[in-house]
Amino acid sequence: IKNAYDEFVPYNTGEQYLVLPALNNACGRHLLRVLKIWLDEQDFDGLYLDEWDHSRARVSFNHHDGYSALLDKNGKMIRKIGFVPLLTRSFQKRYVDEVTKRGKIVFANQFDHTMASAKLPVIHFAEPLGNYDYKLFAAQLTATPLSLHVARSRSIWTDVKEFLKRGVLMCYYFKYFEGDHILKKIYPITVDEVWPGYIIGKRKMVTMHSGSYGFNRSIPMVGYVFSGEKGQCVRTIDSSMQANGYSQIELKLTADEVAVIIEGDLQN
Repeated sequence: IKNAYDEFVPYNTGEQYLVLPALNNACGRHLLRVLKIWLDEQDFDGLYLDEWDHSRARVSFNHHDGYSALLDKNGKMIRKIGFVPLLTRSFQKRYVDEVTKRGKIVFANQFDHTMASAKLPVIHFAEPLGNYDYKLFAAQLTATPLSLHVARSRSIWTDVKEFLKRGVLMCYYFKYFEGDHILKKIYPITVDEVWPGYIIGKRKMVTMHSGSYGFNRSIPMVGYVFSGEKGQCVRTIDSSMQANGYSQIELKLTADEVAVIIEGDLQN
């Protein structure tokens, strides 16, 4: 990848890679080749791609994406250029197709930059540097509102609460897990709605707000209330049947509590 001065953008240790995989270059062919090794020979359940949009350099001055160009003050084209997200679209689709047709899954950090990529069945997550990182807000707009813990965290609890305030769940990925922590009850979950402080799934809700909760069904529910630095369960609450025949749970939560409501769990 070259810059505006026809110089190769330098690689810097510890920073994002400079990678532009395409169907017709060595990088893309290599990634597709090793995909077959991992999924066909090693039989992994899926693949994770770090830096999904691939490149610290967002614009290449020695590639053309078919659309982009630099113009002079009179509007005359003076140089064709390529934006990396546009240049990698075809490769991303082929890569995901190769994985999913085998019944496997794709994880990728950060988020898509084109509509075509956003339609792919990829599980994305944010990698925030802090609890107010813009990436957490971006996660709300994806099909998978997930985030890794903050890099320097030593306890899941603060991150679980702060992420939930933004309608985002913490990924089940942490080296300091201990005991029957909250993520064991949150997952698996299929998310339907995200709201500030609570998330509604198919048969689960995660909330940090007091109030009355139900799915407008008669199936019994159990609420598991978690608290403390290690995110452990401190009490459980059973649902009651209302006059309309629907199950309902009443929650009274402190500022340091989060509840996971599970339909049909019966404290199992």
